[in-house]
Amino acid sequence: MDPIANGDYPHTMRSIVGDRLPQFTPEQSKMLKGSYDFVGLNYYTANYAAYMNNSSAVNASYLTDSQANLSSKQTYNFGIFFILFLMMFLLTRVRTFAEI
Repeated sequence: MDPIANGDYPHTMRSIVGDRLPQFTPEQSKMLKGSYDFVGLNYYTANYAAYMNNSSAVNASYLTDSQANLSSKQTYNFGIFFILFLMMFLLTRVRTFAEI
């Protein structure tokens, strides 16, 4: 969010990612800042994050830049079957009320 809201990446991100992160020219930064019309958030899953000191620059990548150890707990067991049931229910309702 920072690049489109503030025109640049946060300082903490720059310190972790270093020169692998592109630099914006002042003109690019000005064009980028506030350039969004809409921001949406999709929430599909939740993870627990714990700090992981990853000071090894040898294996630095976008996978280790977060410096977090992620874990999750499976709490949703319905999966695709819930969606299938919902779609069947909706189809039945549409057919019922579409009969004229």
